[in-house]
Amino acid sequence: MVRALYGLLIVGLLAALGFTGRIVYKKMRHAMLMARAQKALEKKEYTQAAMTARWALDVQPGDVEAMRLIAKVATEAGSRDAAKLQRAVAEWEPQDPENYLRWANTALRSGDLVNVRLALDGMRAAKLETAAYFDARARLADAEGHPENIEAAMAEAVRLEPQNPTYRLRHASMQTGSADLAIRDRALATIEELTEVPETRRAALRVLLHAAMLRRDGPKAVSVAERLRNGPDAKLEDQLVYLGIMRKASRWEFWWALGQLQVRLADQPGEITETIRWMVRNDLAPVAVDWGKRIPNEMRFKPPLAIAISEALTVARDWEGLRPYVRGGEWGELDFQRRALLAKVLRQSGDDAGSRGQWSSAVSLAGDRVVAYDTLMTLTRLWGWEAEQTALLWVVARGEAAPKPALAELLRRNLLIGRTQDLLAVFTRQLELDPTDTEAKNNVAYAALLLGTDRRRAETLALEVYRADPQNPGFAATYAFALHSASKHAEGLKVVSTISADGLKVPATVLTRALLLAATGEREGALQDFATAEKGKLLPEEKALLTRARAKLAAP
Repeated sequence: MVRALYGLLIVGLLAALGFTGRIVYKKMRHAMLMARAQKALEKKEYTQAAMTARWALDVQPGDVEAMRLIAKVATEAGSRDAAKLQRAVAEWEPQDPENYLRWANTALRSGDLVNVRLALDGMRAAKLETAAYFDARARLADAEGHPENIEAAMAEAVRLEPQNPTYRLRHASMQTGSADLAIRDRALATIEELTEVPETRRAALRVLLHAAMLRRDGPKAVSVAERLRNGPDAKLEDQLVYLGIMRKASRWEFWWALGQLQVRLADQPGEITETIRWMVRNDLAPVAVDWGKRIPNEMRFKPPLAIAISEALTVARDWEGLRPYVRGGEWGELDFQRRALLAKVLRQSGDDAGSRGQWSSAVSLAGDRVVAYDTLMTLTRLWGWEAEQTALLWVVARGEAAPKPALAELLRRNLLIGRTQDLLAVFTRQLELDPTDTEAKNNVAYAALLLGTDRRRAETLALEVYRADPQNPGFAATYAFALHSASKHAEGLKVVSTISADGLKVPATVLTRALLLAATGEREGALQDFATAEKGKLLPEEKALLTRARAKLAAP
């Protein structure tokens, strides 16, 4: 009996130990996975970090630390789901104000103001209205364009944490533009005081610099810029701000300071790159080109410095100087730009075939990257390459990334030069993008009728948009023109007679009425409308219709 009981106790103990062992193992595995995920995040290996944190959550479902880490990975990686994941953490652990603040700040960075409001409303509902809450409220008001709400929110943040230098600086910054001189002076004094606090020194000096520039106080601006560049925490951007102030003030010290900066940056290609780009933006491209010649070859022919010098040479229009930078090598994701610049160099030297080949390669390497096409568009504008510019616009317009701005520009250009065939192509692409767009349908119908192409479809579209909105003067005019084209002049005249006086201010609409009046024998009215229509801007096909119809009226 005792032996049996002892056996049962042994079995129970082993089971308990096995259960406890599983718990210990799960905790150890969870801790190991969390450590790995954190390490991957520190190395910016976002995919690995997210996967490992997810495994940690699978091991220990509902663990808020794993959820928080997953949200942090998404935030640092710039994922579109970052705000959603931060929200999940806040809803899982609703009493921690930091969860709401991370949610709000993540949404603010991505411009998702709806989620910012939800996060802050959640804090208020949970009675977590801390100083950080009011600071976030102020930043939301700024993003929404409600400056009248910023100061009140920051005042409350300062009331709750009067010793917080960051909140004091933001509050005082809002008051520097006050019409009340006493308030403004107190604010400037507070900001001056905060220049002695390491945490806020640079930001406070920048506010003082901005205030001096707004007041057009040149000496004060120079003094503050000098303090900014000489501070223990000064960065290259502070040096460039100082140079900008000195150049604007036409101070001789500008050239001395620029020379000193060039000497200091002699072995820092990254900062040289940034400085050369600043020089190009500030109309100093020839000076940047001269500096580039003095930089050792092992530095200046490697990206990104080679790219910055190439940009300076392009602005300076030094094509032969540009050649050695672009004729070989690889610029990685920016190799499309190298080939575009090489295309310009080759065209300048008379090698048109080579230029076309390099330009074609540049467009191909740009792929579907909007930023790359923006760069190529900038270059074509700078060089006056109209044909290449138009072709680029069509590549973007036919793509999926950002076709609408490209179509808007093509529309503007073709209206300006009166290319009806190309206008029809623009309208057709707009209709492809949104088959419910009645304006696009109307424009396709009218352009096709003018060109005499696909008449049946054009008449169908004209009738469709007119039935959808018969009060729209543009739709009525197109339908009336379709009836005129089908020799249904009386019906067309009946439709055009419903158009208001404002609608008849459009030259094409007046022309349509003139054509219908002429076709129905109302000679005087037609001549009067022809005279009105030709005062406005008409497409070539519209001018041809006007000329033929008026000549027919003049015939005996």
